Amino acid sequence: MAKLNTFLTEDRPLIDVPMPQTTDEPMESVIVFWYKVIGDTVTQHDVLAEVQTEKATFEVESPASGVLQEVWVQRGEAAPPGAVLARIATDVDGAGPASVVKTGESVPPATGLQTPQTERVALPPRLRRLAQELGVDVTTLRGSGTNRKITEEEIRRAAAVATEGTQSSISVTPVRRTIAKRMTQSLLEAPQLTEHAWADVTELERWRIRFQNIGWNAWVLRAVVLALQDHPMLNAVWEDTRIRLQTGVHLGVAVDAKEGLYVPVVRDAQLLNVDQLQQVVQTLANKVRSAKVCQEELTGGTFTVTNLGGYGVEFFTPILNPPQAAILGVGKMDERMVLVDGQGTVQKRLPLSLTFDHRVVDGGPAARFLQSIIWRLQEPQTLMR
Repeated sequence: MAKLNTFLTEDRPLIDVPMPQTTDEPMESVIVFWYKVIGDTVTQHDVLAEVQTEKATFEVESPASGVLQEVWVQRGEAAPPGAVLARIATDVDGAGPASVVKTGESVPPATGLQTPQTERVALPPRLRRLAQELGVDVTTLRGSGTNRKITEEEIRRAAAVATEGTQSSISVTPVRRTIAKRMTQSLLEAPQLTEHAWADVTELERWRIRFQNIGWNAWVLRAVVLALQDHPMLNAVWEDTRIRLQTGVHLGVAVDAKEGLYVPVVRDAQLLNVDQLQQVVQTLANKVRSAKVCQEELTGGTFTVTNLGGYGVEFFTPILNPPQAAILGVGKMDERMVLVDGQGTVQKRLPLSLTFDHRVVDGGPAARFLQSIIWRLQEPQTLMR
């Protein structure tokens, strides 16, 4: 539990509301919404704000009962773990905001926040996300629905008016900001190389027909897990003075959602068979698309698989998901005629693109890992062990 800092304002104690640390990395989080405004009475464990970090949302609770006296980080602004978001005045009876600190040392507020929050607009999460995506400031809307509630039509109409003319723009959502920051960090820090190869999956197609409840992605994931156990350097992290090998395969699976790209993690994937892998991945994907995925399910991955085959893409260049050492891209299946024993036959093949951190492995070991995946896909009986 975080230590509570207490101050005195006009002889009333003030308690800090800090930004929680929800991941091992000291990354900033964004205030999505304040449920309370300055002057509101709160009780301990009341939800004060909704915060987004690493593509997941969580709630910030009040550490004590009292009155919300100060708000230091406004909606849409970011702050690192431990930064003061707000302060609660305790032992007060309807006291209004105060501003003079009598004793104690103030904690510097996070960068960029300076104006107090003075109003609140109650919106369902769906409409709040829509307004954020379209760049609409809901505090400027009058509310045309029942009891002057803001409607979806009103938000979209305001967005259309704002984008009239020769140019248009949309606000950067917290999810988009996170993706941009991580991908830029990845390309700046890690020398990346991508190798491409085809996997003959003609025999695997027969197995897939036999096991109709198991999709293509699950077979590929199973092949990756088994290959990683034979090539542990691809299941590793570069740490400047050492390369840390992971003890388990925590498989990240890219999921394309309306809000952006998410990578939920299958923990200890080496303990799951192909059918169990499919079930776990489907559950995680459903959570992502219904906005129910939690922070713990989006962190701790050791290797990532991303599939663009459904969009007609064959080979592409996936970007590393830091601090992981490699990522596999899966493309659209291709068919071609080949000669087998002098007879023409249809071969099904799957395009694979492996991007790896050249600080961790060289091209040869990475190619052998890719060939290990391909061999298993071409010999599907090896995937059943």
